[in-house]
Amino acid sequence: MSTTEERAVGPYHRRRCLLVTGALGMVLFFIVTFALWGSVQTAKTARLQTESMAADALFSEVRATVALQQMHLRRYQIEPIAGSPAIDRHRQTAAATEDALAQLTAIATARSDALRLRGAHAEYRRHAERLIELVGSRNSGAVRFDQRAVQPSHLALQRDIDQVSRQQHLAAAAVVRAHEATQGRILEVTIAGSLLGLGLVVAIWRVIFCYECSLLAAARRSQDLAMQDCLTGLPNRACFEANLERIDSGPAAGHAEAAVIMIDLDGFKQVNDTFGHAAGDALLTEAGLRMRRVLRDDDVIARLGGDEFAVLIENAADHTQARDVARRIADELDRPFDLGTGPVSVSGSIGVAFGRADEAALLLRQADSAMYHAKGSGCAISVYEPGMDARPPARPRSLWRPRGAIRRLTTNGRLEGSTP
Repeated sequence: MSTTEERAVGPYHRRRCLLVTGALGMVLFFIVTFALWGSVQTAKTARLQTESMAADALFSEVRATVALQQMHLRRYQIEPIAGSPAIDRHRQTAAATEDALAQLTAIATARSDALRLRGAHAEYRRHAERLIELVGSRNSGAVRFDQRAVQPSHLALQRDIDQVSRQQHLAAAAVVRAHEATQGRILEVTIAGSLLGLGLVVAIWRVIFCYECSLLAAARRSQDLAMQDCLTGLPNRACFEANLERIDSGPAAGHAEAAVIMIDLDGFKQVNDTFGHAAGDALLTEAGLRMRRVLRDDDVIARLGGDEFAVLIENAADHTQARDVARRIADELDRPFDLGTGPVSVSGSIGVAFGRADEAALLLRQADSAMYHAKGSGCAISVYEPGMDARPPARPRSLWRPRGAIRRLTTNGRLEGSTP
């Protein structure tokens, strides 16, 4: 990922997170609003259902009590005895009818029907009381009055009550169905909103998770770049010193041995001056690749800076192995390099130091001293010996010596140029 892409990752994830969070907020707002609306509708429907069921029950009671009134009235006509209990029962059921109709007038959906039925019932009661008087006085016109007034008013009242009761029953059933439908819609929308909200929460989690992963990846890339030489791709000085600290403080540092090899390319400056910095960069890159090939996977090679490289060999109890590595590195560096300007030969001055793993930092200084000893003495490889730190040989004025001379090979193998 390029630097521009890395800079765009943060704002992209932030915008995406804000969009998804805004969508989640809208969904939650919709769910809360719908829940409030559903609560209001549920309460309203429940109230209507209660009123409709109560009205249905009261109308059924009115129908029954009106029928009982007529039955007691007929019984009194058959047995017109003074103080007959039929008259008391007739009046008690009439009072029960009036009470039920009074309750119905308190229900909004049944008020108009209840008022109309109260008027019809009052008319029926007047006719019934007049008939009771006529029967009690043995009046011969009682039968005609019954046929002309009482029976028609009773039949009209009964028909009206039956019609209203049927309508109220149907209305109550419709309210129940509406209530169930409202509950079903509320449940459906709640489930859909919950699933959508859960999906948005998962999306937010994914955005945050991806953002954190991108941050971790960017941090790892930054850490890798901080520990890597940008030209050769090898570890840099910071990484090499970190490996020295690692083995210096490791559990086996006190009794394990390690070796440090320092390499300096002789003739690198002349390559830069003669063929340009691009050729010098190509030389450093190819030299790093060659040295990496002769090492084990556990060995660490790093470019310390300029034309200096260092190799760390752990578990180097056998000094022969480290010396063989140094010789193979020298052989690789002695082979001509193809830098695009023709084959060019350079060489390397190599210093080797052995010691305990817990003295890794000291080994680096000793290997550096041995490297300068090799450079000053003209040999390719020098193993550190006590006294090299105190009496370092003077560096030659020019590193352009026959072993490290830059040579351009012609097609027939002869050298062009000479050693200055």
